[in-house]
Amino acid sequence: MPTLITQIPKLSRHQRGQAFVKISGRQIWLGRYGDPFTREKYDRLVAEWLANGRTLPQPSTQIRPLKVVEVLAPYWRWAKQRYTPAEVDTIKAANRVVEALYGSLPAVEFGPNALRAVRTEMIRKGWTRKQINRQISRVRALFRWGASHELLPESVYNQLRTVEPLRRGEAPERPKVKPVPRRLIRVVRHRVSRQVRALIDLQLLTAARADELLDLCVENISRRSDVWAYNPAEHKTATTKRNDGFISGRGRRKS
Repeated sequence: MPTLITQIPKLSRHQRGQAFVKISGRQIWLGRYGDPFTREKYDRLVAEWLANGRTLPQPSTQIRPLKVVEVLAPYWRWAKQRYTPAEVDTIKAANRVVEALYGSLPAVEFGPNALRAVRTEMIRKGWTRKQINRQISRVRALFRWGASHELLPESVYNQLRTVEPLRRGEAPERPKVKPVPRRLIRVVRHRVSRQVRALIDLQLLTAARADELLDLCVENISRRSDVWAYNPAEHKTATTKRNDGFISGRGRRKS
């Protein structure tokens, strides 16, 4: 008949100053003897031993949660296949800040406060407010991707959505883009080909985008009146292909 264990296993001290306890024939090391954390480990171990019917609980077989860096690596590989190289570089710039601050953190523990800390670091780097707000959206996209691929619970992404964007005055503003001085345009006009010079003049007259002018075709220009109208087959702001936009010689654009 097995002997009934009634005594609490004693916290012992090794001659080298380390603490240990013997339970069920096992010698379990707990750390430096006299350290408060060592005592905490001992109390927790004894409590679990008693709660488990005076036997040691079986080691947990739960899978280790992924670290932030372990979510980043496959996300970058996926992003390379989906986005342009320029966008991938922008995504990397945002998530390098995340990796530097929280790469070793379990991804499930990355919450709103961590996201704000990442944002503060972006401010410290001198990034502008609108740039930071866009980059924070890209950081959120990382955790949305992790949830959609069942690497993270959806709650992690939903928590990050509660972080409000930066308001004016909380980060530097981007300087306004000013027009090129006319004196510089005059200098350039004399150094380019006739075709490029015509494009420059047309852009000054119509305020059209450069890519719109490069795609301009004669068959899309209506010359039935004094004001010529350009009707592209499709344009940037259209939701469907239709002939409803024009750039006129009077510098107006309608859609």
